[in-house]
Amino acid sequence: MVCGAMKALGWREDRRLQHAAEDPQRAQQEFLSVLLMRNRDTLFGRQHEFSRIGAIAGYCRHVPIRNYEGFRPYIDRMTHGEPGVLTADPPLMFTSTSGTTGLPKLVPVTEATRRELSAVGRIWFRYLSRDHPEFFRHRILTLVSPAVEGITPCGLPVGTMSGLSYQRLPWLVRRMVALPYEVMTIADYDLRYFVALRLALQYSVSALLTANPSTLLRLATLAEAKAEALIRGIHDGSLGIAGTDPPAEVRQDSAHLLDELKYALAADPQRARMLEQCVRQHGRLRLKDAWPDLCLLVCWLGGSGGFQAGLLKANYGAIPIRDPGYRASEATFSLTLEDGTSMGMLLLNTNFYEFIPEQAIGETNPPVLLAHEVEAGQTYSMVVTTASGLYRYDMNDIVRVEGFHRRAPLVAFVRKGSEMTNITGEKLHANHVLEATRSAQQGVGLRLVQVRAIANLLESRYDVLVESAEPGAGHGQLGSFLAAFDEALCRLNVEYAQKRQSKRLNAPHAFLMASGWAEAQKRLDITAGRRESQYKWRMIAPEWDEHSRTQIESEISLE
Repeated sequence: MVCGAMKALGWREDRRLQHAAEDPQRAQQEFLSVLLMRNRDTLFGRQHEFSRIGAIAGYCRHVPIRNYEGFRPYIDRMTHGEPGVLTADPPLMFTSTSGTTGLPKLVPVTEATRRELSAVGRIWFRYLSRDHPEFFRHRILTLVSPAVEGITPCGLPVGTMSGLSYQRLPWLVRRMVALPYEVMTIADYDLRYFVALRLALQYSVSALLTANPSTLLRLATLAEAKAEALIRGIHDGSLGIAGTDPPAEVRQDSAHLLDELKYALAADPQRARMLEQCVRQHGRLRLKDAWPDLCLLVCWLGGSGGFQAGLLKANYGAIPIRDPGYRASEATFSLTLEDGTSMGMLLLNTNFYEFIPEQAIGETNPPVLLAHEVEAGQTYSMVVTTASGLYRYDMNDIVRVEGFHRRAPLVAFVRKGSEMTNITGEKLHANHVLEATRSAQQGVGLRLVQVRAIANLLESRYDVLVESAEPGAGHGQLGSFLAAFDEALCRLNVEYAQKRQSKRLNAPHAFLMASGWAEAQKRLDITAGRRESQYKWRMIAPEWDEHSRTQIESEISLE
């Protein structure tokens, strides 16, 4: 019943999307024309003569490409309550994400933005229901960031669209979720995960949804480490934390939330006995045993996220994984149509897109292609215009066109454009490190939790930090991995190969990191201001950080 209703829910939106896919050029022109007409009398619109712009070429002449810092003065005025700055529609809220200057980026969200995002969500669920009718058979576990994390000077909330969307889920979906929204607002990182797992384990769960695969890995680790407390809580109908609910060590700002969540607790001795049997049978609490009806995982499969997604099978079994689509704080850009891939159909009637070929990045006047002009197999830097007031905004994202659905490009996120380092002219990118890691670990049969390459300028080499998923991995196996990693980089990057051959670039060193290094690094980054739901592991870094230096267990070189 629920599945059929979700299919019907997205019918109209899907029809509109498919119509746009038949003629991308026309769909993009129509979107841009309506957007410019609607916002011609805004401050930005007057400054850039929106009323005189007719065709796309005129838009590109009047409006230069800029990054977020070019929009910050406008958005600062909006956060202080000035109307009609970037959009005629007033903002409902601002989403936030980390910026390159140390100051966070705030992105306005209008009613039009919210409606479009809801429409995309309905289409996404429509396709999901088509492919996985069992998706709604049991509870759905979803973890998002809070809808409100701060307030602007004019009183508007600053938070996340994922949190806002969770609060406004269609009733058909809301009745199926495993967690009350209050769980998402628990400030303590570890406590939030524990409470989420405690509440979800009292149900049968058929699907897990969260953007970052590291969240799913964290839940699996927590289930093993805290199995006794979790099972005790389910048996007693308590939270199961340190013997008291809430315990004295819980932060005051979380204590009242835990008290409010008691309504969601249920004593279930039978369920507790089932989980105890799982532990006795397998020696640990595995989530694939706790939730035998689990049929789908939803998380990122692109970029470095795909690397971590490859580790999920051990704890969740061989079940399908679907990417939630290419999305960011600025907007949602693609719709995933099938499992097992990060590519999705470009949303042609919700944003306007321009593409700069990757090899032309940095040129004074690079060629700029439109959605109907891109080619399959090519990588591009993406420039977007959104309904929320970002005009020709440089996303600093590299995407690959994987093919086409009808005539709409199928795009996949590859990496952030800034993820590059350079010691002697080799211009090593994060995707080089990602692909070399995949190739090397497959070649030597080694499973890794995470990898990071750091430019060691003093020694003219790369330090490769690895955390193994196999505690017994020896120096021989790690040395084989390092050699295969170096060889793979030579294949992937001709400049790297030339610099290695000429000995201008020395052989890399591998550093075996302590178990838990990557998770601890993530927690430090989140504490420093990076949002958990948008967290992307840095595959490459210009220098060592203090935490990583304390986590080295051993060093391996090729000499």
